Amino acid sequence: KGIPAAFPRVDASRPGISAREMYDLGLAIRRGGAQEVSPNDFDGEKDTFYLISGVNQGGKTTFVKSLGVAQLFAQNGLMVPAREYACPVYTGFVTHFPREEDENLYMGKLAEELTRFRKKLPLLVPAQGETGAFVVLNESFATTTEEEGAEIAADLLRALSEVRPALFFVTHNYHLLRGWKELRQRLAGGVSVASLITRGS
Repeated sequence: KGIPAAFPRVDASRPGISAREMYDLGLAIRRGGAQEVSPNDFDGEKDTFYLISGVNQGGKTTFVKSLGVAQLFAQNGLMVPAREYACPVYTGFVTHFPREEDENLYMGKLAEELTRFRKKLPLLVPAQGETGAFVVLNESFATTTEEEGAEIAADLLRALSEVRPALFFVTHNYHLLRGWKELRQRLAGGVSVASLITRGS
């Protein structure tokens, strides 16, 4: 399919992930090859949470999916769909994507989201000497008002800053995005927030 593949450079002491021409493997295969999709470059920093925004169909979810798959491949000794890929080792993987409404109506969508995330919390806490977790949140807490969603997200990010995962949060929440600089002041131990804006192709 013309998709580049490289063996990753894995180094537990690296500050973050670095990628060149990284592809969403599933999307490239579905569309017939690398020439049908846009690759991404990325240089991550230690102790930084990334808020990812942009237009609809602009590549936000594609980016975090490509990053997550590349990291899973790297940590399992596989070649990565990228021209170059270097990374640390993470001891937990957590993804949080929206689900459909509970057909049995045992709980609303927001309650379901919060319950599901709470079950994953043990994966986020590193043991002594471990590097922590790799976390992808995709449109989390969009099932309530923007104000409430922003408040929940900010509280969650503040709590997660205590355990310092590598965190990527795709969101359209204007209130959260508008206050990203102020959010940094609420995080623990010097954890920073960076805003990434996708522009599509």
